[in-house]
Amino acid sequence: RPCRHQLVGTPCARSAVRRQRSLDVQPSENMTPRSLFALLALSSTDACTMYGVSRTASADGSTMVSHSDDGAGDSDSRLSYVPPARHKAGSMRDIYPTIDEYPKFIGDAFGKTFLPLPGQALTKPIGQIPQVEATHGYYLNGYAIQNDCELSFGESTASAVFRADAVGTPNGTALLAIEELSHLAAERVCTAREAVQLMGDLAVQYGFFGPDGGAGEMLVVGDPDEVFVFHILSDPTARSAIWAAQRVPEGEVMVAANHFVIREVDLDDADRFLGSPH
Repeated sequence: RPCRHQLVGTPCARSAVRRQRSLDVQPSENMTPRSLFALLALSSTDACTMYGVSRTASADGSTMVSHSDDGAGDSDSRLSYVPPARHKAGSMRDIYPTIDEYPKFIGDAFGKTFLPLPGQALTKPIGQIPQVEATHGYYLNGYAIQNDCELSFGESTASAVFRADAVGTPNGTALLAIEELSHLAAERVCTAREAVQLMGDLAVQYGFFGPDGGAGEMLVVGDPDEVFVFHILSDPTARSAIWAAQRVPEGEVMVAANHFVIREVDLDDADRFLGSPH
């Protein structure tokens, strides 16, 4: 299953990575950061690969998040900005299905990019969750890319063992896929630590479904200070989720390409690890 995220780059300063080790790290000669983040786009690649660089692993003290995309030829690569908003008390936030092909979304919920063209029907939500009072602005493609707090995301799919299907499909019991989880995090929080906790909590509460029903998902999530690796898969009930997150240690770099890379989890070490209770 191809990933669908193609990032749009901006002018950057050159920087060399000083130290690289741990978390299935692969060496690299040079990396190109923004003032705080590198959001790099690599098209026509052979694998969906995500990278995360801690502050002290970069020459200028930037954290970096990157994602290469092996999306298929019919993937919808349009970039959109969702503006910040305030919401009425008691309002609900629609949850939308995951669609790979063009058009992946039709409507106004994710910015002007996806407004309907003549003859196009609006994308229908598959469910709702309670809305929050205020949401941040953010860029998205399929997944969230970066919000106004400079919270950034990269993605890679991985194999998993439990199947769950989306609400609204035959036998569907789970509400949230990785795309909407990343959108919700970009809308609601500013730090990587808050983001992985929120995504995990929502998936446990409302259920997670992966691509093709049975795949797992990974995100690398970074803010100006910390970078986390986030793993998630459906649980045996198909109504919740199993997840874990590990902070990329200072001075280290992580790389993940379609395989889970967290090998040991110690939930008693809350500084380094977060996760579901089961």
